[in-house]
This record gives sequence, C-alpha cells and structure tokens, in this order.
Amino acid sequence: MMVAMVNKAVRNEFSRMGISYTLFGVIATAAQFVVLFVIIFAVTFREIALYGRVVEGAFGVTSDSTFMIVLSMITMYLVAFPILYLMIRKLRPYPPERHALGFGRGMLLFVIGICAMMAGALIGNMVSYGISSLTGAEISNSTIDAISEMDPVPTILVSVIIGPVMEELMFRKFLIDRLRIFGEKKIMVLSALMFALFHTNVYQFFYAFLLGLVLAYIYLRTGRIRYTIFFHMLINFLFGAVPMLFLTDTTDAAALLEQGDLSALTPGLVAAIVFSLLQYGLALVGLILFFVNIKRAVFQPQPYEIPKGLGFKTVYLAPGIALFIIAYIVLTAASILMEVIPPPDLTQQFEFLP
Repeated sequence: MMVAMVNKAVRNEFSRMGISYTLFGVIATAAQFVVLFVIIFAVTFREIALYGRVVEGAFGVTSDSTFMIVLSMITMYLVAFPILYLMIRKLRPYPPERHALGFGRGMLLFVIGICAMMAGALIGNMVSYGISSLTGAEISNSTIDAISEMDPVPTILVSVIIGPVMEELMFRKFLIDRLRIFGEKKIMVLSALMFALFHTNVYQFFYAFLLGLVLAYIYLRTGRIRYTIFFHMLINFLFGAVPMLFLTDTTDAAALLEQGDLSALTPGLVAAIVFSLLQYGLALVGLILFFVNIKRAVFQPQPYEIPKGLGFKTVYLAPGIALFIIAYIVLTAASILMEVIPPPDLTQQFEFLP
C-alpha cells in the first residue's frame, strides 16, 4: 500500500512537469497565431481600404522565413518561457553536484556527441526518405530550410545563441534538476526524448534524441549548465551554421565533377568535401571512443529511485508526460501531412474585385 502511494506521488511529479511543458507549447503556439492574426487583419483591412481587395501583402508575411523564425522565438521565449518557469518553480530542484569537466574529458564527450548527432541524422534521413517514398511527397527539413533562407546575423543569433541557451535551460537545467532524484538514467532518457519531440521534425528527432542523451549525461556529471550550453552552441555552429553560411551550394559543381569536368573543383566544393570528410572522421572516432568508454559511465544512486520494472509505468504513463508525448507526435505528424497535402492559397480565397 505504501509503495503504491509513493509511486502515485512520484507519477504526479512527472505529470506536473509534462503538463507544464505541454502548456508551454500551447501558449507559444496560441501567442504566435494571435500575433499573426493581428498583423494579417491590420494589413488586410488597409489593403481593402486602399485597393478594394486583398493582395499578396496580406498573407505574404507567413512566407518570410526570418519573420516567422523570429516570431516563433519571441512567442516561445518571451511569452511562454516565463509562464513555464512560474508553473514549475514550486517543484523543488535537486541539482547534480558540481564538478569541473576538464579539457580531455570534454573533448572525449564532444567527439562522442558528434558521433551521436551524425548517427541520428543518418537515421532521420533514412526515415524521411522512407516516408517520401510511401507518400510520393518530398519531406523536407522545414526548420533547416527556414533558417538557411535567413541572413547570417539572425541565423547565428537564432541557431547558435538563443536556441541552445533556452533549450538547455528547459530540457537539462529545469527538467533534470526537478526529476533527477527519481533516477538519473530514467531522467536522462526522458530529457532527451522530450528535447527531440520538441523539434516536431522527423529529420531532427533522432539526432536531437541521441545528442540529448550526451548533453544530459554531461549535465548530470558536472551540474554546470554552461558546459551543455557551450557544447550545444559549438555543435550548432560547426554542423549547422558553418555549412549554411560558409559553404556555397555545391550541387551543380559536384555533378560536373562526376562527369570528369575538373574545372568544377572550386574552392567551395573542396571546402565542402574536406568538411564532410572531417565530420565522418570525427563520427568514426566518436563511435570507437563510445564503445571503449561506455562501461565507465557513472550514474549516482538517488534517494527516491524508481524501482526496476516500474519505470515505464511511473514515467511515461504519467498523464502529463503522456499528454506531452502525444501532443508533439501529433504536431510532427501534422508537419508531415502539410508536406503531403499543401495548404490552400489564402490570397485567392479572400480576393475581392476592385
């Protein structure tokens, strides 16, 4: 009886966190729709007054990648994030003990993180290709596509600075501090899963999950969120911003090179080839280091460790966690469906004759 009561109390803790993170997404999405509605309504009203009909400008704002990404950041981190903090602040945090990482250990974990990211990206590409083959529609990496269309400054600001800082606070600092006492391995996996689902993107899910495991482990063993923020920033810069900003489009050049045209061997193509070889080389080294060091991984026993056999039921069947997982799976499925069935052209539906 006592064990059942304890398990129920623990499940309630997980559920409260899951509900808080689900509401974070709801609030951010609602705020984004409200802002878009106000902007579109204002522009539409002005165009009808001036021209007697709605023209491209009314809905064209939704196709501006920079605007949509910035709007998403504002609604998530200036509107929803403070509310998330208010919802979870009454849950007592139990942060890990603080320890220095050290350069050698840091490099070891960084290379393993690269391996995790590359392996996850490969799986994501394979799954996306499978979905594309089944549906006949090209499933794109919408987040990367949107960021790649942005100017360099907002790209760096969003993908290398703001994103890593806020995501590490949410999915490492806030989440792990409050749930770690129920078992480090369990919360490491949960942190990585929620982090991956948060991206609502098939391409990004697998590499975010595997990389999230590495980042969660780093935080558990150091207790210093600045390490995971730095790792996250560095990986996003080297393997996200650098290819988009500094390596030119080499698709045509690579095709010509395959035909034997050596004139296509431009500096940009050479840089892309070297960079790609470096990525795969580091990933291979990381894979070797992972298997060599996996048995050295340390997980501290916790005072309220969930007993073996009750982990899934306690964590993932907690109503709030289940709600979060279902909600973000639905959002991911919706993003895929939008690729298969494109939305209608609103400018034609709302056009008026002069």
